[in-house]
Amino acid sequence: MSRILLLLLLLGVVGKSSSLTCYYCYNCLVFEPASQAKACSPLETKCIKIDLPTGNVNRLCATEETCDKGTGDKNSADMSCCSTDNCNFAPRANIPIALLFLLVVLPYS
Repeated sequence: MSRILLLLLLLGVVGKSSSLTCYYCYNCLVFEPASQAKACSPLETKCIKIDLPTGNVNRLCATEETCDKGTGDKNSADMSCCSTDNCNFAPRANIPIALLFLLVVLPYS
């Protein structure tokens, strides 16, 4: 009897697959990692982050196909996909062109 229980336990542990976890929110302005993590479905093997022209961000789970073809949304400013847990956390990179110019020019003057 104990061998059967042990076998069932082992099968339960081995058969249990861990799903990807991504941050999940639509039209986010404020990012709250503690409350926005979500387990993805088995078909969703990527996390995606879509920067919107408004300065807000969409973060969610995505399929490989979605990442390969892009959002198809001309209103999105930028899209990035990744495949590790909670990898779609990065903030939007908003560096004004004048600041970028100063960072490049000042060290050489």
